[in-house]
Amino acid sequence: MVLRKDLRLNPLNIKDINGIREVIKKAKTKKTHIRVGINSGGFKKRLSKEKLANEMVKNALEFIKLLEKEEFQNISVSLKASDVNTTILANRILSKKTDYPIHLGVTATGAFLEGIVKSVLGIGILLNEGIGNILRVSLTSDSVLEIKIAKFILQALNLRYFSPEIISCPTCSRTQVDLIKIVNEFQNRLDFLSSSNLPKKIAIMGCEVNGPGEASVADIGIAFGNKRAILFKKGKIVRVLKEDNLIEEFLKEVCNGDHSRD
Repeated sequence: MVLRKDLRLNPLNIKDINGIREVIKKAKTKKTHIRVGINSGGFKKRLSKEKLANEMVKNALEFIKLLEKEEFQNISVSLKASDVNTTILANRILSKKTDYPIHLGVTATGAFLEGIVKSVLGIGILLNEGIGNILRVSLTSDSVLEIKIAKFILQALNLRYFSPEIISCPTCSRTQVDLIKIVNEFQNRLDFLSSSNLPKKIAIMGCEVNGPGEASVADIGIAFGNKRAILFKKGKIVRVLKEDNLIEEFLKEVCNGDHSRD
């Protein structure tokens, strides 16, 4: 793993030209990357979303010109707002005006679940449009969770692969097991296994009526019935697993089976 030296400079509060030149000089010597980072909260006046987005872009580009004048180009740019739409608009505008790497994120996102939703929308929409090279999920929570959410975003968009995806249903009246508990327990067991030889998509479905069909994209899966579960691979039913040691049997199939794609 390579740790990149990264220094963030905020054009809204760094105005001393001589001081900036001194920072650039040191950055060159230390081979340090500079991120030109602007947060919407740095503007003192209330602005419309469109005006705010354009002002963020304008200030970033002006600062980049200053860096380029000093022959410094080891640069990335981040434009972040606590408002998802402002963040998206600012980065869309920026992407048309510069070729420097864009650092994505939504800032000051609020409480845990709200922060996840804002981050997933803001970062995910831009990545799906081909905008963005670096990302940072910002949560009022453990930074380990920020990394996990970032991985989930990249994997959901098929930009990176980190670990098997679990496909599971929201349950219905046909469900006869505690599916939430089963899925959580299975995920915990899966986290301790190496993902290199595991199937990419694993399904755990609440009923055997629709389960195999709804989760046919999975490499392997189970669908629960009354004191049993149907084991299926790529939508085709393979055999029935009995209630005793069901999860253990399924884990063996997941770890040892042939999951190659047709």
